[in-house]
Amino acid sequence: MPTFRFDLNDEYSKKLENAAAEKRMSIQEYIRYKLFSETTIFSVDEVIKRIQAGDFDGKEFTVPDVFTEEEWSQIDRGNAGVLGKNFYIHITENPELGISFVKDKTIKRRAVYTYKHYENTVMKNDPVYQPIIKKIASWIKYEENKPKSEYKNDAENHDKYRATHDLDCILREGDLRADTIFSLWRPLRFALVRVSGYNKIKEVTGMDLEQCLSFWNALIHNGNLKKLLPIKNETTRLLSELFYLGQKIENTMLLPERWMQSRGSAPFHDYMPYFLYECFEGGNFYKAFGSDEKVCEWIKEEKLDCFFDGAVCKENIIDLAGTRDVKNGVPDDLNYMLRSYISILQKRAN
Repeated sequence: MPTFRFDLNDEYSKKLENAAAEKRMSIQEYIRYKLFSETTIFSVDEVIKRIQAGDFDGKEFTVPDVFTEEEWSQIDRGNAGVLGKNFYIHITENPELGISFVKDKTIKRRAVYTYKHYENTVMKNDPVYQPIIKKIASWIKYEENKPKSEYKNDAENHDKYRATHDLDCILREGDLRADTIFSLWRPLRFALVRVSGYNKIKEVTGMDLEQCLSFWNALIHNGNLKKLLPIKNETTRLLSELFYLGQKIENTMLLPERWMQSRGSAPFHDYMPYFLYECFEGGNFYKAFGSDEKVCEWIKEEKLDCFFDGAVCKENIIDLAGTRDVKNGVPDDLNYMLRSYISILQKRAN
């Protein structure tokens, strides 16, 4: 077989690698595709297509299982390894596909996966529901795969897992001080209750509203999310936009100290105006700074000055929930709060 060689500098090597990665192809496959418009069945997209169309729901399988024996015999070991690696990367970055890697298990020395059918294809690909489903699926994946031990007895492993699997940490290059600015669970909870009410939530999902695996699974199965949050409802559309923006780096910040992640607990519940108020002198988080000047420096470093109407001081913190009390993050008008959150994230993205 003839061998052809060409040399690329670092800039063009990176461009080639990125272009191949975007197509979820090996570099060899990508060059063949660009030169001859030739595609192969041994692609990540084809594997996913066969899994979703095949009899894999609720079962364990390996990548070769989605092909016939005759088909799999046509791929060499090197390209099979590249396909397996690219497949693993893609499903890890896109948990909404419902395909999960099974840790600590192999079949014939091959990685093992499972598939859970999240919603029907129309729902999953609907631009309104997709960001919400994607986030809920990521919560499920995180909880299912995190270390089973208690944090206090196994802090190192828990921290390693969070650094590589928590979206805030991933977006902030593994920094464990990373934290979400706007928690997405709380607006989702508000929306479910305001739009449908507790009784309908239980009727549709068969469960009480709760921040747990079983409820999240029930929410994204059998079209339940669409039943509880109708597509024509303005709250649904605003929530979708918030979930889309809320999974980007603009919805993250680096806290000065990790203990400040207690802002997610009562009475703060991740409500940013309340948290920022408590960072200034006399507040619960002030000791991480030692002076209001240090607070202001951190706010500017993290581009959080958009939370203030004018100079950065606690008197100028914007009331995002419309409650006229920066310590009260439970809105009377949920859409007002959702628009406020969206506006902040849009400003931080610019």
